[in-house]
Amino acid sequence: VLAFSVDASQNATFAGVINAPAQPSFHAYINSNPTNVTGDATVYTLACNTELYDQNADYNTTTFTFTFPSAGVYQIETSVFVGGVLSGHVRGFIRAVMSNYSAYLWNGSPYAVVNGDAQGVLAGSLLVNADASDTLTVTLDIRNSTKVVDLFGPASQTYIAVHKLS
Repeated sequence: VLAFSVDASQNATFAGVINAPAQPSFHAYINSNPTNVTGDATVYTLACNTELYDQNADYNTTTFTFTFPSAGVYQIETSVFVGGVLSGHVRGFIRAVMSNYSAYLWNGSPYAVVNGDAQGVLAGSLLVNADASDTLTVTLDIRNSTKVVDLFGPASQTYIAVHKLS
């Protein structure tokens, strides 16, 4: 809805909000605490199986895949709350895996991020130029030690969100 007003000098001013209810946008999260998902270079697809919202029904909570409904620039963001991180877990990646390329959302040392309880949040954001029908999954890969890294849900802890910007 656009709302304009005109003052006494005939100057038009914008006074409203643009509402785009079909604009692609979703937020999905892991509603459990999966254990031992990575740590030995196992590539784990973030199993965000519960939607907080999905304005255009573009995210699949069974395959954990977002299908870009139209070409444009999108923002991808993720937050992954990890636990059980050991001192050997010095390499890790969160990747946006798209049908035509992959890019890092986070790249670093999980051990350098965690607190004294071996827990911490790995987070990142990325702008991508996508074509209609491209697909996206987000993966976590922590390496250099054993497969003991756990994830924590729900919505505010381990999630993926995508929003179309233009």
